[in-house]
Amino acid sequence: MYINAFEAYIINIGGMIMEIRVLKYFLTVARKQSFSKAAEELHITQPTLSRQIKELEETYHVTLFKRDTRHVELTEEGLLLKKRAEEILRLVRVTSEELTNPEVLAGDIHIACPESNSMNLIAKVIQRASQEQPHIRFHLHSGNAEYVNQMVDSGEADFGIVIGQNHLEKYDFFPLPEYEHWGMYMPKDDPLALKEVITPVDIKGIPLIISSQDMISSKFHGWARANKEPLKVLATYNLIDNGLLLTKHHAGYCIGLEHMSCLHNESLCFKRLSPPLIDHSMVIWRKYHLFTKVTEYVITLLQKMMYEENENDRKRENVETDDV
Repeated sequence: MYINAFEAYIINIGGMIMEIRVLKYFLTVARKQSFSKAAEELHITQPTLSRQIKELEETYHVTLFKRDTRHVELTEEGLLLKKRAEEILRLVRVTSEELTNPEVLAGDIHIACPESNSMNLIAKVIQRASQEQPHIRFHLHSGNAEYVNQMVDSGEADFGIVIGQNHLEKYDFFPLPEYEHWGMYMPKDDPLALKEVITPVDIKGIPLIISSQDMISSKFHGWARANKEPLKVLATYNLIDNGLLLTKHHAGYCIGLEHMSCLHNESLCFKRLSPPLIDHSMVIWRKYHLFTKVTEYVITLLQKMMYEENENDRKRENVETDDV
């Protein structure tokens, strides 16, 4: 783990002093689940490492590890410290990189994201960034909106992408240009595959596979209310891939975003809902959050590329109008 010149620095937590170096020791033990293996990696003796961890526990009057003869395991207090220690060391690492290499953009950026069309633009941003700033490393953390919110709230993600515009009060945000169309996946040989769109009447009595995320499920329930009968929900999914597998095997019809997954390949087809159920994707980050130079660069590049794509679309529309 990279700490360099900041290793000897100390921080004040709750009026008590903690060395950055000791946090590194603690995280190494947690990762290795062994004091002897951690000491070997850290190039210190096991008694020295054990003494440092014991002093850390005594300082806060907690037990951080459950110890037995074969391995060690984090307690609830240990899990909390692990989460906070990772955030602290990441901030220390980023600060060190920015101070020691002020002319070079380098470091890690963590993006929490869904499975949606909006990731096409993010992929283009990463591709251009890799050419302009080759020392930036991108980490994508995929999940539903609840997961994205948790990653952003905890600081584990520098920013996130969510679908829909609910519960944004505690974030700064801006919309991405893509519209997200909801619809239904089904086997290509299914009778419903012959329809142009899926209406509330069409889903009456058929087994459905829907998102477990409350916001999406309730939104779909609201759309389906026109058939005046309870939905027949066979299963719910967190990420859509497993839902599409069920649909592929004719177990039920999967409700999701258009082009959300490549898993459906040639065996499934997608039909939009009518009346349309449409969402926007939003880029979110914590209010009053201080961006690193790397995050600021990526956000600025994203907004710049959004503007460029909008200008290109406008020019194409003008050309088509002139041709007419």
